[in-house]
Amino acid sequence: MFLNCGFSSQLWLQSLHPELPSWYGTMMTLINFPRKNHRRRLALLVWQTTIYFLWEERNNRLHWNNFQTYASIISQLENLVRDRISSFRFSNPNLSSSMFQI
Repeated sequence: MFLNCGFSSQLWLQSLHPELPSWYGTMMTLINFPRKNHRRRLALLVWQTTIYFLWEERNNRLHWNNFQTYASIISQLENLVRDRISSFRFSNPNLSSSMFQI
């Protein structure tokens, strides 16, 4: 149901994860990643951030009649993910470096 919405599926498919076109495919990929894997951590971070930004956009449209473009949301999402990865640098520099290289 989540990716059946035109806006959310367009954001997910065109800009973030084109090889995971369905909700089922996305869930299966996230579940099957090895537990201690930097790719899994990055995928979960992007997935959670995407859901948050879609929820925020929905609320802005419904309550404030404020619309953003895909490009604007993607830019904000990329910046937030990049900032979050950078925050790992102090506690775990290897993790931060590994995630930036993916």
